[in-house]
Amino acid sequence: MQRERWVEISPSQSQLALVVSDHLPNNKPMLLLKINDGYVINNMTLDDRFGPMIRLVKFLHEDRQKFFEKRFRLPNYDDV
Repeated sequence: MQRERWVEISPSQSQLALVVSDHLPNNKPMLLLKINDGYVINNMTLDDRFGPMIRLVKFLHEDRQKFFEKRFRLPNYDDV
């Protein structure tokens, strides 16, 4: 099971801010594919129809990505 949607910054700007994608925790190939494509794990939810779901987000603007990384202090492993 997989759900993906686009989220807008505001209705007046019609500028896309991020992509939200929900997946079952046991769907390892899809989770790895998305993470390698730049998605980050945002949270885990419990859906009444599908059970536990992992929510991945991909920020479409670099400033939003940098703010997320700063807020959650994600290490940069690219330089290692």
